[in-house]
Amino acid sequence: MSSIASQYGNLINLAGISIPSSGDNKAQYAIEIIKSKEFLKHLLTFDSVKINLVAVNGYNKIDNSLKYDKKIYDIDKNTWIKSPSFKNQQEPSYLEVYEDFFINNLRVNHDKNSNFINISFEHPSPDFAYELLNLIYYEINNLTRVKDIETSNRSIDYLKDRLSETQQKEITQSINSLISSQLKIQMLATTRDDYILSIIDKPYIPEKESSPIRWMYSLIGLFLGLILSSLYFLTRHYLYKK
Repeated sequence: MSSIASQYGNLINLAGISIPSSGDNKAQYAIEIIKSKEFLKHLLTFDSVKINLVAVNGYNKIDNSLKYDKKIYDIDKNTWIKSPSFKNQQEPSYLEVYEDFFINNLRVNHDKNSNFINISFEHPSPDFAYELLNLIYYEINNLTRVKDIETSNRSIDYLKDRLSETQQKEITQSINSLISSQLKIQMLATTRDDYILSIIDKPYIPEKESSPIRWMYSLIGLFLGLILSSLYFLTRHYLYKK
């Protein structure tokens, strides 16, 4: 493909064909999609994703159930409740969900040496975080697959039209080569589930909480308690003496 691109670059540009990039570029492309607002907007079309991102404020380990903030969402009536944090509507927009509940809890790290991507999500419910990561993995592969197939079909249609218009042997050969490359793209997109991302280590539900770190909070509480107690007794002693 690189040699074809160098020889027939203008024709490729006219056809709207994207040359497969290096692994590093593909990894960065996948990361930017995952972190994009449009991708979250797509994820919010799935049942309960928005509710679980916005309204959950607790998790019951015993029965793996979610606790919902009644000031935000009425789980019994399945209705959103107007919250001061929402701009001008009862239900939060995808932009509000992105800025306040999604991007700050999403962690995407790219190791440029190994070209591996590590994705994690922080949420009160480890079960929901697990399901969301699986959904992210599946949908980024699915969306890029569909997009590339559609682009490839348009490119093939264009190339076939150009092929019918020319009689020059060299141009005919180059167009046939480009059509062949587009058919390979369609073959890969159709036959591979791991189209843009392939899982090395599957998402899992952690056995330990990532937060809050209780021992740290206890230590801070003890430290603050000692300071406040000391200030109280010093102030009392000073006032009594005075």
